[in-house]
Amino acid sequence: MRKLLLDLGMKQEGATEIHSDSSSAIAMTKNPVFHGRAKHIEIKHHFIRELVAKKEISLKFCRTDDQIADIFTKALSYSRFSYLRSKLGMGEFESRGGVTNVIQTPQTAKLPQQLGLPKQLNSPNG
Repeated sequence: MRKLLLDLGMKQEGATEIHSDSSSAIAMTKNPVFHGRAKHIEIKHHFIRELVAKKEISLKFCRTDDQIADIFTKALSYSRFSYLRSKLGMGEFESRGGVTNVIQTPQTAKLPQQLGLPKQLNSPNG
C-alpha cells in the first residue's frame, strides 16, 4: 500500500495501521520468542514481525463486531450491513427504479408478464 501511494506521488507518514480481531496474532508479532503453538509457522511467514519492528505497520486490536471489512467479504443481515455502512460514512439512498421502470416500449411493456414476473413490474411506477 505504501508503494502504491508513493507511485501516486503521496508519501505516507507513520506506520500503516492494520486492524485484527486476533489478540494472539498481535501478541506473536510483538514477542520475538517463538511460542510453542506457533512452531508450525515457517520463518518466511513472519515478515509481519519485521514490518512491525521497522515501524512500517502497526497492529491494532479491533473487536470482531467492529470489523468494517466484513461489509466487503461476508453475507450480512440488513441490520449488520446498515451498521457497517454507517461506519464507512455512507447513507441510505432511494432507488430510482430498474430498467423496466425507466424504459417502456411496445416491445418491453409486456416483458415482465411474459417472463412470469410480478404484476407490479408491469407498471411504470414499480
